[in-house]
Amino acid sequence: ERTSINFSYPVISNENNEVVGVVVAVVSLDWWSRQLAEYKLPDKSIVLISDATQTVVANFPIDTSKHGKSVGNYGLNLSAENEYNLVTELISDGDSARIFTHQTLYQKEDGRNVVVSVGISIDQALRDANEEFFFTISIFTGFLVVVILLANKELNRSIIFPLKKLAIATEALEKGSLVKDFDGNGAKEILLLKQRFETMAEKRLVTEQSAISRSEELNSVFDALPDIYFKLNIDGVIIDYKASKSSDLYTNPDKFMGKRMVDVLPKTSAVIFNEKLMEQRASGQMITWEYPLEINGNMKFYEARANSILSSTNIIMVIRNITEHQESQAKLQLAASVFESSREGIMITDAEGMIIEVNDA
Repeated sequence: ERTSINFSYPVISNENNEVVGVVVAVVSLDWWSRQLAEYKLPDKSIVLISDATQTVVANFPIDTSKHGKSVGNYGLNLSAENEYNLVTELISDGDSARIFTHQTLYQKEDGRNVVVSVGISIDQALRDANEEFFFTISIFTGFLVVVILLANKELNRSIIFPLKKLAIATEALEKGSLVKDFDGNGAKEILLLKQRFETMAEKRLVTEQSAISRSEELNSVFDALPDIYFKLNIDGVIIDYKASKSSDLYTNPDKFMGKRMVDVLPKTSAVIFNEKLMEQRASGQMITWEYPLEINGNMKFYEARANSILSSTNIIMVIRNITEHQESQAKLQLAASVFESSREGIMITDAEGMIIEVNDA
């Protein structure tokens, strides 16, 4: 038993315009299927012809069980009213994927179409593409790994290791020593940085040593001199001091450090200090004054000198204890008064007996 398509056409008489016969044509669908089988199509390809009711009338590979069945068995959804002109779509049935191309063979008088659909399997193409893709990815990954290994090695050689040595040298420099065991390997910029670091480190160590020497010399001078040194900021706050004798200090350092000088001294002396400091800031010149100060119940006399530090807003103040000098001056004045006021004749001579002074008596 074979499936066929039957065509019939009436034969009408020219004399009385009556049907005198019928022409019948029978086309076996197997013939269409055999014709489709003669084309050399790719493996797993499918070709089918569907009528106006979307029913399969021929197919390849030949499967007569699907003749007269809906094209939906192939996963297709065609419309008899649409005219297809090489329309493509991707259909996948789970086991295989195909690209179907639809083309209208002819259109019936009612506007419905007979369509041929050709489905080409793309599974092999996808597999080939996947294999090529994975092969390309594998080659690229291998190449990338090699590049990363080489880059990491070069990075360690030219940058990481020199930077580690530079960090060690920096730590040594912080402790006051100079490290010069860098090798000649490394990026040009790193080597240049190393050279500049060595130059900078040498200069810094020389400068630090010079500063230490000057500081030690200055401390020796401070210790040798009887003066008291105060360093004040622009607001008159004591930020540093040096004193060879703690007994010359008006109060303990923890009571005056970080405080304004005028807030530490007694009111009478504070007024003098405030006026003189304002005068010094206004003139920018060294200012000298004397003032008395009672310490531990004893009245002492001091000479103060204030001057600005170059390129700074701070002030250096030098205070000297002149109590002995003042007492000597008082004694000399007393002696001079006795000498002038005595009713007895008094003569002063030098070691050789030469007369130096004679009073009025």
